Parts: sequence; structure tokens; C-alpha cells
Amino acid sequence: MYLFNRKKILLFFALIIIQASLTGCKNDNTDRNNKILHVSDLPEDKYDEYGWLKKEKYPINFNISGNSLSVIQPSHSKRLSDTKYLNISRNNIRDISQLTELESLEVLNASKNEINSLPPSISNMTNLSELNISFNHLTFIPSNIGNLQKLRNLKIRNNFIEELSGIENGNIDTLIADFNHIKKYHLLSLIKVILVFSP
Repeated sequence: MYLFNRKKILLFFALIIIQASLTGCKNDNTDRNNKILHVSDLPEDKYDEYGWLKKEKYPINFNISGNSLSVIQPSHSKRLSDTKYLNISRNNIRDISQLTELESLEVLNASKNEINSLPPSISNMTNLSELNISFNHLTFIPSNIGNLQKLRNLKIRNNFIEELSGIENGNIDTLIADFNHIKKYHLLSLIKVILVFSP
């Protein structure tokens, strides 16, 4: 009975912290989200055949959500070499392997795309502190994601993930994983990780 009550108390406080965390994240990104670049509003000679802006270098904070992008070419990743915050959410992107070359990237929002899997090379993104890959078609998370020692915030909600492994090897503080099919996970501490599951 004591153990059951202790678990209920831990879950209660975890939910409170999650709500505060989500509210904080929303506030922190307000300015960035107000600077969305709508490529379709530009003259045709300003963007390439893949819908990306023609520019030698993309800015440090680059928000191109909701532009119907589907492909990331090597030429695009080269232009993103100095980018620290990248929002490519609400597009039709299936593959983000080209982005794993971006060692300077700290925050990546790739939610609401058509991504089926994360490439093993994601472990190359050594400065990544926040990854939002929610609302995609993922069935698993690469176990080497735990090698990203700076990753603190991982959002993988609304996918088809059945098992979590490797995450416990990293330094993740916040894990939002509701609306998946997770049945198996490996010794994740409630003290270290805020874990949200839905049936």
C-alpha cells in the first residue's frame, strides 16, 4: 500500500512538472515561431526546385515550417552549417539524414512530417539539446541516441513506437512519449526522466 501511494505521488508531481515544462517551452519559442519564412510568398527566382530558399548561408535561427518541403539535399545541409535552431515542422519530409551532419545544431523541430525512421548517424549531432520528432511515423528510436550527451529534451509523441532502449544511457531530463504503442522500456528513472505514456 505504501509503495502504491508513493508511485501515485511521484506520478502526480511528474505531471505537474511536465505541464510547467511544456508551458515554458511554448513561451521560449514564441519569438522564433513568429519569424516563419513562407517561401511560397517569394518570387520564384528566390527558391530552388525543391522549395528551399536560394541563399549562400541560412541564419542561426531558421524557421521554415509549413512550406510543403519534402526533400533535404546535401546543398541545403551545407547552407545550414551555422544554424543552431531549425524548425522544419509541418512539412512533408521523409528523411532527415542530411541534417545529421549539422554539428552546430542545438534545437531541431521536425514534428508533423512523414519521417519513418531516425538514421543511426543522428549520434553525430553532438550539440543537440532538444529534439522534437512528434507526429511522424516512427516505430523505434535508435539505441545510440543515448550517445547524445547534451540532449536534454526529447519529444516523440504521436508515433508508433513500441520500445524504448538506449535513452537511459544519456542525460535526458524531459521525455514526452504519449500516444505511442510503448510496451517495453529499460529502467528509466522518474527522478531523471519525466515519462508520459498513454495506453
